[in-house]
Amino acid sequence: MKHRIAFFLAIFLLCLVFLPASYAEEYRWPSYKGVYQFTENSKVGLKNIAGDILLECEYDSISYWFQDGFAIVKKDGRTGYINQQWQLVIPPHQDEPVIDYANEGITTFRYNEFSQADYLCGFLDLATGEIVFLPYDKIRYCEEGLMMVSKNGFVGFVDKSSNLVIDFRWLSSTGFSQGISLVEDEEGLLFIDKNGNPLFDKRWDKAMPFSGGCAPVCSGDLWGLIDTSGNLIADYLWEEIYSFDSVNFVRKGERWGLLDSSGSVLFAPQWDEIVPSWEDKPEYLFVVENGLYGIVNREGRLIKEPCWKTACSISGEYAALCDENGLYSLVDSSGNILFSTDKHIHGVSENLVTVGTGWGGKCGFLDMQGNTVIPCIYTYADGFHEGLCAVQQGDKWGYINTTGEVVIPFCFDTASEFADGVAWVSIGETQCSIGKDGQLLSGLTTLPEASGVPDASAPPIQDLQNGYDSLKEQLQSDPS
Repeated sequence: MKHRIAFFLAIFLLCLVFLPASYAEEYRWPSYKGVYQFTENSKVGLKNIAGDILLECEYDSISYWFQDGFAIVKKDGRTGYINQQWQLVIPPHQDEPVIDYANEGITTFRYNEFSQADYLCGFLDLATGEIVFLPYDKIRYCEEGLMMVSKNGFVGFVDKSSNLVIDFRWLSSTGFSQGISLVEDEEGLLFIDKNGNPLFDKRWDKAMPFSGGCAPVCSGDLWGLIDTSGNLIADYLWEEIYSFDSVNFVRKGERWGLLDSSGSVLFAPQWDEIVPSWEDKPEYLFVVENGLYGIVNREGRLIKEPCWKTACSISGEYAALCDENGLYSLVDSSGNILFSTDKHIHGVSENLVTVGTGWGGKCGFLDMQGNTVIPCIYTYADGFHEGLCAVQQGDKWGYINTTGEVVIPFCFDTASEFADGVAWVSIGETQCSIGKDGQLLSGLTTLPEASGVPDASAPPIQDLQNGYDSLKEQLQSDPS
């Protein structure tokens, strides 16, 4: 009898040892956009609400944060990417590709030249989620329906269907602007159309791409402007030209002036310096005269005379100017002063202005009329995104809404802005994602001491969420 019991006990133990992974206890995170992460044997996968597997449970981590159509997955220390349809489109690889920003519904990517990946570049169609790998060395983001690619040191162009429409015969090229690209061959610089045909029957030693209907070209040491027909519309009089959409800053000697897109002089050279705005697609540039700042808008109109001690670009539409008395003013792209304040203006987001009590001081928010909405009580504050803002109190981060209410408590060591309903936070060395309600979406197993993804010995996710809710209540009642 004892031998029989021992025999059956041994069979039972062997079944436990060789039990398939699919029978391991499963833990799941709350759903996000109809999918949720599930965990078996310390690995993570994706299922939809119906329980269908979207990604097998074999990854160390899966991101809910999509940037330009891609989200990151990790497996065995390697990085891969999924598309917005939750499909694995770039398998995990030891060499991580460089993802370009999305443009015209296309996101391009490329590996470095020493990568061991099967393909060195390609692109993602954001509408369909389709990925295209290309047998070329490099690729540039999409402009006017074409992407510049390179192979063996020469440049050509492909379209969104991956057809090679301009073959590899150029040493270098810019992207297309107004149907024209500036390219280089062994004889110099020239312009081509979207079929690769040379334009204007002329080459230049120096030239710049078209912008606002004209392009700077150089003859000898002096610069002029040509139009899209190749006609010279501004004579070779200028030592330097800087294009800003449909207007052009020109330098003669040490002074800068301004031409319009037809080559006519708007302002004779009179400024000491031009300071570009580093915002994406800015509405204005700064001009400097005798150490004082003014503003020129995209149409070439001087909207603020150079009389400001300092100037700061805080968004594409707004600038912060400071007078000699230390008073800051928020100025729009038409030159209107919206309000003035003794606080430093840091940024504008979702119709709220981030301000601080001096550099490195406490941060708060004003409305667009300069009224205090949220007092300067935070160590640091980002801008608002999707109605929430990551703010720091002491050495911990949490989130507030546009009325200043704490909606996600101060329990994180780092916190990102929200994008598409997801933010990334960390506790210690563990990164995790949360929803706008503060609910855990991935990464955390315990609070506040996180220890990676759950394993078979970890408590169910509902217990973790209960502990998180308890911590929220505690921190809200006693923020210290």
